[in-house]
Amino acid sequence: MNGNVSDYYNSIIRNNVGRKSRPEMSEAERLLWAEIRQKKLGVSFERKVKIGPYFVDFYAPKIKLVVQMNRRRHDTEEGRRKDAAFDDYLRKKGYKVLRFSSTEAIANINGVIQRILLQLYQTNLDEDTENPQGSAQG
Repeated sequence: MNGNVSDYYNSIIRNNVGRKSRPEMSEAERLLWAEIRQKKLGVSFERKVKIGPYFVDFYAPKIKLVVQMNRRRHDTEEGRRKDAAFDDYLRKKGYKVLRFSSTEAIANINGVIQRILLQLYQTNLDEDTENPQGSAQG
């Protein structure tokens, strides 16, 4: 069998195993996903993406933005320590990380969306500052 065909089938198996191993979305994650999927905020988001050793809840690859939904287990000392290590790892790799509690998302999904939009706006400002239009190309 051709190596390319073998690689293709192996990738299908890996992807299917990955999908099945991902936890089901919480109510808060479902609410947020309904608001950010299909480029509703002007940028494409993916869900349950593996970055390094971590799975992230939502990821906008074009701007390296990670959005995490915290459940109750994040409220413990150990949970906060793990979250800090998680965030530190991602930030060192150049990702921006936003965290929201599930309670906050359920009670105020519009506020969560506004904070994500603010981050998208800030990211666009940063990119415009780094690459101003009309600047001479070298």
